[in-house]
Amino acid sequence: MTAGARVLFAFAVLVSSARALAAQSCNIGSAPGNCTTTTSATLTVGKVVQLTLATTSTTLPAPTITDYTNGYLTGSGQVVSIRSNANVVVRVAARTSTWSASNMTPGVTAWVAKPSTDLQLGAATTGPFTALTTAGYTLSNSGATANLDLPVAYKLLLDWRNDTPGQYSLDVVYTVTAP
Repeated sequence: MTAGARVLFAFAVLVSSARALAAQSCNIGSAPGNCTTTTSATLTVGKVVQLTLATTSTTLPAPTITDYTNGYLTGSGQVVSIRSNANVVVRVAARTSTWSASNMTPGVTAWVAKPSTDLQLGAATTGPFTALTTAGYTLSNSGATANLDLPVAYKLLLDWRNDTPGQYSLDVVYTVTAP
């Protein structure tokens, strides 16, 4: 094929491609008749993921003598709701390795070194439980879901010598990832 023929061929391909991309129309010369044209729809779907916490905070009950004697107390923690059109991994971790502590009783110092691992999480107040660390752990690994509700119960370890009067708080971080 000569250079001129290649240019003419390339021009013909461009013209025919342009005609294929042009708007389609249909005409009926006389009735009755019908006419058909075709179009297409295109949709790009990305990953859509939602993580919702049932409450913004959880207040555990004040420990009793029985709780201290048992070495722990349990309570409802959180309900983590996931909606996703893709596989998701839900992780939970402590923001810091120790609880923040505020003195509430004159002459008594709240324990500023209470470890995050004293808070344990489980699917029910009967356990089993996993200690909360800053490294965290996988709470759930799931496929696409329209309704995944993960109940999380809390178990708080108590010690007569260390858990002195005060107000203690720890940020619990829930993260959802769609790998």
